[in-house]
Amino acid sequence: MIERFERRVGLKTDRKSIVENILRPGSSHPWRREWLTTWREAQLEVAQSIREAVIAAMPRESILGLMSSRPEKHSIEGRNWTQLFDAISISGRAAHRPHFAGYLEGNGRDLADSSALLDMQKSVRQSSVIVEPEIENSPFTSFSKSNSYTWIHMALAQLHGCDALLLDLFPFSGVTPSEYPEIGALLDYSRPSLD
Repeated sequence: MIERFERRVGLKTDRKSIVENILRPGSSHPWRREWLTTWREAQLEVAQSIREAVIAAMPRESILGLMSSRPEKHSIEGRNWTQLFDAISISGRAAHRPHFAGYLEGNGRDLADSSALLDMQKSVRQSSVIVEPEIENSPFTSFSKSNSYTWIHMALAQLHGCDALLLDLFPFSGVTPSEYPEIGALLDYSRPSLD
């Protein structure tokens, strides 16, 4: 990355100088814009190479998705969302797993935050991008997130017009879903109201 950056600015430099200049307090140093552009170009190259690998392995019906962090985190990167979704798009389709809800039970303020996050992130993607937020629960117990709180997150995603839900409800190591019949019951009684 440093070599790429040096080619962009036409100067020999090192990590220490780059960090000092791009993080300098006050007005942005000219290098900050150039660093973000260097980073963005490298990110797009990686995304495109992953896309090409997916197409080579599964040329039909593949959809490549992006799992993103909270907007205040990725805004620091200067990410160009249109270019990034274009880079991962296969046959005009891509998916987005936007940051949405935490792993643990929260309160009313957390629910408002979850709703706002879904709404804010609509502006970073094209309308052709499939939206699939993840309802998480970790550690995997009914004490981490109640059925009611899980259902509220599922309902919020529906109200925001999400295309699907990714439900991270079962422990993933050394167990089978049949060992957790209460999760199946949650899904069975949630589905009719969500539909």
